Amino acid sequence: MKRLAIIGDIHGCIDEFRELYNILEWHSLDQICSVGDLVDRGPESGECVQLCIDKRILTVKGNHEDSILKLWDSYQKTGILTKNPYKALTLKQLTVEHADFIKKLPLLHVFDENNLVIVHGGLYPNLSLYLQPHNVCRAQMIMPYMPEYPTRWWGEMAVKHRCGKTEEENYAEGYRRWYEVYDLPYDCVYGHSVFVQPLVHQNKGAGRTIGIDTGNVFGGTLTAAIMGDKPLHFVSVAPKKIYCPDKLAKFAIR
Repeated sequence: MKRLAIIGDIHGCIDEFRELYNILEWHSLDQICSVGDLVDRGPESGECVQLCIDKRILTVKGNHEDSILKLWDSYQKTGILTKNPYKALTLKQLTVEHADFIKKLPLLHVFDENNLVIVHGGLYPNLSLYLQPHNVCRAQMIMPYMPEYPTRWWGEMAVKHRCGKTEEENYAEGYRRWYEVYDLPYDCVYGHSVFVQPLVHQNKGAGRTIGIDTGNVFGGTLTAAIMGDKPLHFVSVAPKKIYCPDKLAKFAIR
């Protein structure tokens, strides 16, 4: 069994990323990994991608990498930036090498010896790992077993981003938090959904789901889960500042 550290959503927060990486180097690890969302919202997306390249940090694709790739080719051809200031800054910081790295990122990674899968958003029930849809980089509140694989936000941000739908209204329509219907035997470490502190959930007959996005870019901590031959534990570093003006409380699930 490998000893792994899996880092939550970094979002361009290079100072915290370097601090956490330096701490993790003392943990006698076989591999340091990332759940994606290296880029966007924070101040130094390019440097965060470069650190992953330089240190061979195993990374899966987050929804923000996916979104940036949709803008990259047009920006390269025209030089015209999106009006979104966070994404515009990210595009200006990325190099061709960075974009190539992002394009090659897998949607999930499996460590068979650890009985572990890493994904950015979440996984859909009643599907093998190799049949999971592209939406795994965005999964939060999902409609189980629906072939279109829809996903919606949960929490307070559901109202802002999803046409006024509250979490209660989503539940009434049949949506569920993806980890509530997780049915695979692997432990699953994921990001994307912001929690005040790491969330460990256990379904009957399935592995644990371990949410580790603790909202660093919004003023929360940057967290890594340590997996392997010791009981699960977490290592976190404090934020240097609030990089994104949206308050952590608006995004986080308690």
